[in-house]
Amino acid sequence: MKTMKFLVAFFLIILSLCSCSAKTNKDKEGNAMVLELESISVSKSGDMMGGHSTYRIAKTDDGVFLIINSSPDWRTEDETETYKCSEDILRKIQAIMIEERLWKIREIKDKRFVPDKATTRWVARISGKTYNLFSGQMMSQKYSKKFSKISDIMYACITAENLVQSTE
Repeated sequence: MKTMKFLVAFFLIILSLCSCSAKTNKDKEGNAMVLELESISVSKSGDMMGGHSTYRIAKTDDGVFLIINSSPDWRTEDETETYKCSEDILRKIQAIMIEERLWKIREIKDKRFVPDKATTRWVARISGKTYNLFSGQMMSQKYSKKFSKISDIMYACITAENLVQSTE
């Protein structure tokens, strides 16, 4: 009986500590804040040829743009393409992140190492703060499917009509 009371007390203490340490989205005055996705990017680099690429959707004063920066190998100059995106694209991506539970602001880490394989990194800027969502060489199939939904939305911006600038 004494052990049972101890266990109940222990779990109540743990439960109260967890609820007290939960993140609240409030400003300094205690008002509820609405979190907003400001930008998201995926980059790959470090393969055997020294190539790299970055796809970044960001909101600016002039609108929302997809900026692609890439180079196939270490000897080639970077190429940059800029595409104008719809104003609601970040809201669509944010909705997917919430739906797929990628919004929990924690980094999915991959400890495996494959020589000469590129590293992928997903980074999001949310309400003025930058968060690493994934960094590694191999993403589990579970997360790969979730992030591919975001990639599909990013790739939908890449059309000739949306092209604003290219350094090819």
